[in-house]
Amino acid sequence: MRRSAWLIGGSLAAVIAAGRVQAQEGAANVAPRGAQPTDLEEVVVTASRRTEALRDVPSAVSAYGGERLREQQVYSLTDVSTLSPNLQISSFATNANIAIRGIGNSQVGAGADAGVAVHVDGVYLGQAGLAVATFLDIERVEVLRGPQGTLFGRNATGGAVNLIPRTPTASFEAGFDAAVGVDPAMIRSSGFVSGPITSDGKLLGRVAVMQDWNEGFTRNGNPALNGQDGFAEAAPRRLDDLDASAIRAQLEWRPTDDFSARLSAELQRENDNGPAAFVLGVPDPGQPLPVFIQGLPTGDPAKRIAYANLGRKDLDATMVNLVADASLGGGDLKTTLSYAHSENQTLQDGDGTSFGFTHTGYRDVATQYFAEVLYASDPARHFTYVVGANVFDARQTQNVAVPIAGLATGQDLNGDGAVDTLFNGRVLPTGDLVPVTVSLGGTVKTQSYAAFAHAQYEILPGAKVFVGGRYSHDEKKVDEYNNFLGAGSQQKSWSKFTYEAGLTYEFSSRVTGYAKYATGFKSGGYGVGSRGPAVDPEINANYEAGLKGAYLDGRLQANLAAFHMKYDDLQVSQVIGAASTLSNAAKATIDGAEVELALRPGDRLRIDLAGAYTDARFDDFLTQDSARPYLGLMNLAGNRLPQAPKWSGSAGVYYDTPAPEGTVTVAARYDWKSRMYFSEFNTEISSQKAVGRLDLSLAYKSDDGRWTASLFATNVTDERIKNNVLIVSAVLGSLADANYRPGRQIGVSLGYRFR
Repeated sequence: MRRSAWLIGGSLAAVIAAGRVQAQEGAANVAPRGAQPTDLEEVVVTASRRTEALRDVPSAVSAYGGERLREQQVYSLTDVSTLSPNLQISSFATNANIAIRGIGNSQVGAGADAGVAVHVDGVYLGQAGLAVATFLDIERVEVLRGPQGTLFGRNATGGAVNLIPRTPTASFEAGFDAAVGVDPAMIRSSGFVSGPITSDGKLLGRVAVMQDWNEGFTRNGNPALNGQDGFAEAAPRRLDDLDASAIRAQLEWRPTDDFSARLSAELQRENDNGPAAFVLGVPDPGQPLPVFIQGLPTGDPAKRIAYANLGRKDLDATMVNLVADASLGGGDLKTTLSYAHSENQTLQDGDGTSFGFTHTGYRDVATQYFAEVLYASDPARHFTYVVGANVFDARQTQNVAVPIAGLATGQDLNGDGAVDTLFNGRVLPTGDLVPVTVSLGGTVKTQSYAAFAHAQYEILPGAKVFVGGRYSHDEKKVDEYNNFLGAGSQQKSWSKFTYEAGLTYEFSSRVTGYAKYATGFKSGGYGVGSRGPAVDPEINANYEAGLKGAYLDGRLQANLAAFHMKYDDLQVSQVIGAASTLSNAAKATIDGAEVELALRPGDRLRIDLAGAYTDARFDDFLTQDSARPYLGLMNLAGNRLPQAPKWSGSAGVYYDTPAPEGTVTVAARYDWKSRMYFSEFNTEISSQKAVGRLDLSLAYKSDDGRWTASLFATNVTDERIKNNVLIVSAVLGSLADANYRPGRQIGVSLGYRFR
């Protein structure tokens, strides 16, 4: 709290120091072509590596402006998943799994790459969890669905997420936002100041800060906290809490109209108790719990009471970018250089009881370098193109420790004539069970480079063909250890050419359709610490058609997409023993459709609708379940892919009412998803049943745009929505550990923009 309070004061001080300054409207939203006074705004995106209207992008793209996100109480990338169709985000330990159309990365350990590429300020982010941690001074969020192997970095078989930060402005502007809440206690604030530093306006700057503190949605019921059964010094009183902060400083030099260079440095930190672990049971109802925790309370998600002996999450991250833009030959040449470093440590209870049967400690240290050169030709010509090349170099070290109170030896160590097992229910102590600690980890070094090109040609008025290609080469070297399996090194490289081709047609000045074929590639990888061999690359092919347009004199915007995807060697993560391993599923097929609608029936009413149908299934996958080894080899053909609900949808209603010197907006948003599995085995215990979430708000905005205020309630009905379920192997008792998304939050906010 002390650091949070300091940041609140710092935010306000930075703003007040700017004095009364003149603000400038951002350019994220523009009026549609042929706009009428009642038209909905159209978002400008960079989804094709050049600035253009979302309607002109031949791909399924959702874009959300920073101001709109703030009005809807969206303050994290995880919250964006309630708005965007076919986007799911979950996390465990140091890993964040961002999945689009069922494709992501559920790997807990190091060595594997994400199936959804995350870019911050144009930089590929190897540690996706850093993008989930904070949401600082965002101009826009873009979600690209389907393989983006041509233009967007590496490993974008499922899609890409682009976070575009606000940059320095030519005129001074400043502002702050603050919110407080209850149920549980919450304090959140942010502030920024931006504008010219020199009198000639050639040197600009921007500084933004934020902090987010939450007391914690879950109470720890461990008796040790009340002086019973001893004292657990490491046991936190609250879990599912948050204490995060970030600062970004930027300098931009504009010596001429044809050149600019921008230097950005960002620091982010999180120090809290991490998520609560709720033991839901075991996947087989006939299988008993481990003897150590039989009869002990395992928490109650409905009451948000958990039992933990420890809990900690500490994250420190730094990112420095240098971006230069130059006008050249009628086009634009962009060069990006980036450095990022992060240290991430988590300590999480593994049995969900007051007995210390097991817990897991993760420590990740990652460093990456990224460089890219990109040239985009003159967009006004009939033939346009984008060419580029990039290099990615990363090093990640991960150490994992899993202490276990007792492991079955299969021997009669105490000579009582019986062989104790982990599940036999004998009175403690069980003489044949010995305490052990599983220690594993290692270092994975990744080097990747790619060259790509994309071209578009207008063959007839309103009709364009496009084609693109990318050559990627990845090499990984891993030095790993496991105290049961030994140590060793492996190294392997992979190369692939991916491509796309398609057609767009402008049916009118307001309606555009497209059809395309695209391929994707995700490099092979390792399950560091499992001592297993490298897995093969994951490849896919996507057939997609879409229609984007404005109707009813601009009162209705509709974006539609239908797709058919085929996957070969889909990479799947499994926990075997105490290690996270990686394997290839033979094949998978994903079919679906998505729709996004924005309707303004009248000047005061706006309705947003989004929905998706996704049929994502394995075609062939022979594997074993380490939590139920007695089942032997299974074919999971027909099972649904994890993180892929069959149906999902959201609806938002916003009604504006005139108020003294401003407007009051009454808003309600509802997000619903059908049953979703967290494991390829599709067991009920590792799934989230169909559930919906309701958010309500009452907001005020002054006519001059200076003041904003709101009363809000998120997850109004306090639904218990699982964030992730991890089923450990039989060695650890086949326990299903779940953590949950935030419960109900009620609060008020206040914001001011200096003008």
